[in-house]
Amino acid sequence: MLLFANVTDRRIRAFLILALLLSAVGCATEARDSRIPIPAGNPASLSRPLSTTAVDIPAGVDDPLTPGQLYIPTIGVNANILSLPTQMAPAPFLGGQDVPSFGVPPDMAQTAWWSDGPAIGAPGMAIIVGHTQVGGAFGVFNNLPTLKPGDRIQVEDRNGQRRIAFQVSAVVASISKRDPGALRQVLATHPPQARLALITCSGEFNSDLGASADNVVVFADRI
Repeated sequence: MLLFANVTDRRIRAFLILALLLSAVGCATEARDSRIPIPAGNPASLSRPLSTTAVDIPAGVDDPLTPGQLYIPTIGVNANILSLPTQMAPAPFLGGQDVPSFGVPPDMAQTAWWSDGPAIGAPGMAIIVGHTQVGGAFGVFNNLPTLKPGDRIQVEDRNGQRRIAFQVSAVVASISKRDPGALRQVLATHPPQARLALITCSGEFNSDLGASADNVVVFADRI
């Protein structure tokens, strides 16, 4: 990414990259077999108990961590967090052209922190993406659109030694993938106090294109 080679301020570099992003592509698929049982949470191999010894980093303290696990009790999320950079991916609703996109997890159970953007716990708004899946099968963010303001989100580091807590402040749905600037605009005009954004797909599933028509974003503040 030579365009950003001379940009040293991480927040400025993240803003420049964000200005190019068109869509969180590939974050929803249709279940191949709706008879597959829907687990109550993530597979045990990717879940871990909330640490009883982790140090809670208070709001107002800029102490970034490398994320390892995401907890959203209201919707039963206990998920591993990968660290993935910007990638080029085809946008089904834009004629299949390759566009810069957030890196998406390789499976339905994991989530991914956008490592080209702000870190969890640093100034700025960190971004985590995850899959949904229609047709009755499990996707880690299937129930993300049901979150309400005040719902709690926690992110632990990879070793379970430090933790940052957030609470949902806003949910923005029906962000059309047919508008190449829609998701970018929502993220660029995020609530001033938002320090975390969770993104997944939503809306009507287009079987011909193999993707859902919209995105949904959940914004959260430090607590």
